[in-house]
Amino acid sequence: MSLAYNAGDFLLAIDSDGVIRDVSGLADYMDWLNSLRDKPMVETVLPDSLEKVANLNAVSQIKPHQERHINHYGKDGAFPVSYRFMALEDDDWLLAIGKDLRELADLQQRTLMAQQVIERDYIHLRQTESRYRILFQSIASPTLIINVKSRIIEQANTACENVFGVDVRSLAKKDFLDLFDTPSQHALLGYFGAVTVSDSVPPIGLMLAPSRGYSGMQEVRLAAKVFRQEKDAYFLVTLSSDMRAEKPRAEGNLVEAMVEQLPDSFVLTDENLNICYANPEFVMLLNAYSAEQLNGMTLEQFVGRPAIDLNLLRREVDGNGSVRNFASIVHDVNGQIEQVEISAAVIEGEKPVYAFSMRNVGRRERDLSPTVRSELQSVDQLTGLVGRKSLKEIVRESTDLIENMCIQAALKHTADNRANAAEILGVSRQSLYSKMRLYGLGNKEEDQSAD
Repeated sequence: MSLAYNAGDFLLAIDSDGVIRDVSGLADYMDWLNSLRDKPMVETVLPDSLEKVANLNAVSQIKPHQERHINHYGKDGAFPVSYRFMALEDDDWLLAIGKDLRELADLQQRTLMAQQVIERDYIHLRQTESRYRILFQSIASPTLIINVKSRIIEQANTACENVFGVDVRSLAKKDFLDLFDTPSQHALLGYFGAVTVSDSVPPIGLMLAPSRGYSGMQEVRLAAKVFRQEKDAYFLVTLSSDMRAEKPRAEGNLVEAMVEQLPDSFVLTDENLNICYANPEFVMLLNAYSAEQLNGMTLEQFVGRPAIDLNLLRREVDGNGSVRNFASIVHDVNGQIEQVEISAAVIEGEKPVYAFSMRNVGRRERDLSPTVRSELQSVDQLTGLVGRKSLKEIVRESTDLIENMCIQAALKHTADNRANAAEILGVSRQSLYSKMRLYGLGNKEEDQSAD
């Protein structure tokens, strides 16, 4: 009996009819055990365990070392128990040694839930990886991922075939330097070193190795950025056959060089407003990776309210030749919005070219105090916010403007008598003083003296 107690958490004495006649166990189980007394075993278990207890009266068939997992009715639902049944030699009674499996069942449930979470995360990871591969392979520019330490090519997209003339799979695990001639290899090593310490290194022109040129292409323009994945660093390298970026220095084109250094964003488009050229400031304004990423994309994707701002701006430019300080907005590649002022002109020719200069005014407006902003606003300015801000924000700013105007009118009507102004406006004097301080119409000392 002592051994039986140590083998489980409680004991059940079951007679030959399968009725629980006596119970014993730890104090924590006695309330539940007493509820089982004098009940047939089959009435205390859930339907999924009926077959396991249906033949308990066949004592001769009981195997003393065989465990049976049985689910009892419990206060909080199923009560899982592991039983070992022992037939007593003197009579037909059974001794059931029970071990509480609730903690084990809870652990199994949590393990199952963790397994499901892992499987969902794995599926999400596979989907993300699939989307990444599709995007990487669909990039029009030849793009490679290169290990910073070893300079080994980890991955290359299909556009690289247009540069090297080989299957991109044959480029994997090769030394990237071997793709260029000896002078370019030295230049590339210096360029990679500069890229690792600065994000503003301009692209570099390189010559391919004699055996690597495809369709006569020997000279390429290379740009690289560093990114980190876990403990390793990689170069994201983009190649281009367009060497126009080197012309300002090579040919002494001061105008083009100056546009590159302009603090304002500058962009050229064709007659369909497709981007032909963008200076570094415009690339930064859009939070884009490079100017090459924007080439061929339409300016309407980033500038103005859909089918409104650029159409109006273009009509003005076509009619007058140029436009200055046109208020609009810019959506960057991540969907963020910045307020800008646009000046534009058209360059006539066989095919017209449109030039746009943009100045970011969003930061300037954010830096203004609420008082200054409210002084600058008018009804025309507020209606001009449609499309840039939500209706709720426009209504809030309209309310501030109207309050300011009404307070000024009341003060003027009462010869600056604040008590009378408050009475006219139907507000308390304290509320009036508070709003005047908000709109910069008074100061603290005047308010205290008025009080």
